[in-house]
Amino acid sequence: MSAASGVGGSVNLITKQATDQPLTEITTSYASTSQFGSHLDFGRRYGSEKELGFRFNGAYRDGTVEIDRQDQEIGLAALNVDYRGESVRLSADFDYAATNNSPGGARLTVGPGLLPAVPDGTTNYLPSWSYVDTNTSLAMVRGEVDLTKNITAYAAIGASDAETSQLLTNFRFLSAAGDIRATPFIQPLDRMAVSGQAGIRASLDTGPIDHAISIDASANSNETKLGNITSATPIFSNIYNPVFGPSPGLPKPKLAKNNTADLESYGFADTISILDKRIQFTAGIRRQSIVADTFDLSTGALATHYDTAKWTPAYMLVVKPWRNVSLYANKAEGLLQGDLVGTGFTNTGEAFPPYLAKQREVGVKVDWGTLTTTLAAFEITQPFLISVQQQGQPLPTALPGGEQRNRGLEFNVFGELTRDTRLLGGFMLMDAEYIRSQDGLVDGNRAYGVPEVQVNLGGEWDASFMRGLTLTGRMIYTGETFADSANLVPVDAWTRVDLGARYLLQTAWLKDPTVIRLAVENVFDKDFWAAEISRDSQVYLGAPRTYLLSATSKF
Repeated sequence: MSAASGVGGSVNLITKQATDQPLTEITTSYASTSQFGSHLDFGRRYGSEKELGFRFNGAYRDGTVEIDRQDQEIGLAALNVDYRGESVRLSADFDYAATNNSPGGARLTVGPGLLPAVPDGTTNYLPSWSYVDTNTSLAMVRGEVDLTKNITAYAAIGASDAETSQLLTNFRFLSAAGDIRATPFIQPLDRMAVSGQAGIRASLDTGPIDHAISIDASANSNETKLGNITSATPIFSNIYNPVFGPSPGLPKPKLAKNNTADLESYGFADTISILDKRIQFTAGIRRQSIVADTFDLSTGALATHYDTAKWTPAYMLVVKPWRNVSLYANKAEGLLQGDLVGTGFTNTGEAFPPYLAKQREVGVKVDWGTLTTTLAAFEITQPFLISVQQQGQPLPTALPGGEQRNRGLEFNVFGELTRDTRLLGGFMLMDAEYIRSQDGLVDGNRAYGVPEVQVNLGGEWDASFMRGLTLTGRMIYTGETFADSANLVPVDAWTRVDLGARYLLQTAWLKDPTVIRLAVENVFDKDFWAAEISRDSQVYLGAPRTYLLSATSKF
């Protein structure tokens, strides 16, 4: 159970480990308008059985990006050490990353009739003195041991610390002519987390029935320290002709404990298979608990306390009527930590109660040989927040809105269409609406930021007229949506087209070819507003045409 998991599960990112073959790979890159970077990927294995491995990744980028007057600097160092024994596997990771954005990014708050015509995508409406700087470090250790041929025990522990220093402005449209009011605020932030996991995986053969059993326990403890000072003097400007004047000179506040959360989960699942795994049924249950506290930043006194625990089940059935066709259905519930109000609100740092989310899904997956298709229908329920602009307050207030129900149909395709043509993409039809909202104020309204239609389709073709050349393309379509829960601010649909090429350049002094990549995102330089999916009444400006160039060589 992670702090940001969803009801259907979480995304599991696997860190890079050294491969059996030695690796020394250097990538140099350029991004418009003048950002240059480099990346080193180095890996080696040692020992008679190559049991000990080291993998290092280091990257650095700096320069101006495609937005006018905006600089970005990024640095990263990541080291993985792993040991592969006959029955024991161990790994350790140590990572550090830092980013500096000047000026810092920001979204814009809209109101009925106050969404102006979209400006040029390169427009920088941010004051030059704003910034967002982050420093993130983490360390984790993981190990697993084969107790028997069919039983594996595992355990992991990790810790992270993410520090953010930011001077930003909260933007609010005042008219359809692009007039804005900006409220500066300075906010240092420090998020610290420790998490652990342990469990057993086992496979049992009981005649015609096979079992795959999982027993798992996890815990996550995190603490957020926060400081916040908001300027009493707003700044007035215009998005088409931004003028902000000097920095507001806000003093940097001291950090104070804002919230803590302790999450625990104990789970058991069994996947039963029969008929050579042609029929599989999974049943699982877990005990989840959340203890969350928030504190007054001025006095340190306890402001809210939540202590909730639930038994949450999960079921899944897979039937394969033919070897290349899988029919499946699943139902899952999950206790999730309540939303924590982010920057740009009067109640920044406030935490809301935990909630029980539910998911149902049915689908079919067909393996056509070199091409695979999936079709699924699903329903997910979750809470949502509304943004309320209170009289006399420079910033809006985030409040619980009720329950959001998402019903959708999703189709995906991936694989080789022909020997030299590959596809990846699909479409989703979504009916997202509010049910059981506070006082029924927005019942039946469409959920903000969620379009009814989304299409993403990418492909690549190995050019027949030039050996080593691959042409790539991608189309992204996002349908019309609303920026607000009241459905008074429509946001137009938008389409983005990306094109690119990849070329394998063989040189006399390198054994492996150098891979040269060129990509142009938003080829037609489409200007568009995009609605924020996690914040009521907020939009951001879509990225303009962007050029990307890189060369990767192995030594």
